[in-house]
Amino acid sequence: MPDITLSALTAQLFTGLVLGGILVLLAIGLSLIFGLMTVVNFAHGSFFMLGAYVGFFVLGYTRSFWVALVVAPLVVGVFGLLVERFLIRRLYGRGPTKARSYIQGDYAACVLEEIFTTAERTLIEAGSGDHVRDTRKRLQETVRQEFVDAIERTTGRAVRVYLSQVDVGASLALEFFIFAEPGGPA
Repeated sequence: MPDITLSALTAQLFTGLVLGGILVLLAIGLSLIFGLMTVVNFAHGSFFMLGAYVGFFVLGYTRSFWVALVVAPLVVGVFGLLVERFLIRRLYGRGPTKARSYIQGDYAACVLEEIFTTAERTLIEAGSGDHVRDTRKRLQETVRQEFVDAIERTTGRAVRVYLSQVDVGASLALEFFIFAEPGGPA
């Protein structure tokens, strides 16, 4: 077994903890950005690298670690704000701006207008409307049971059939629920 001094072991443990902390910060940043803006932004690594370069430059120019420690995050923060404002902000949005629901007899219908996010509109304008429609269809299939459960809780009636349709050209979606007969199977 090689001879490892206590100071070398301590230094290695400390280095491992610091690197682990950096990776945790990167992961938290990705989660936070995606959770708040629903935009996947993999630029965190680039911003960290930019911060290292700025810090190295400022350290060489001023010969002060503390000045570099203050200036580098400020420069990277301003750069990040500019990137978000002029490059990323146009890509996110929240979806439908108009909705109207109808309940009549044995069915409920919800008409959603202006349904596409900015990113989806960008894809549609680039000729990828079929891709957007397919992605929304898969999403509707994935959350089908949540929608059915919400309608059943709200109306107090069992849903027999759920249909969803998206019209890309009209930026419109229709969610249609057919209720089971009272006392009949769902």
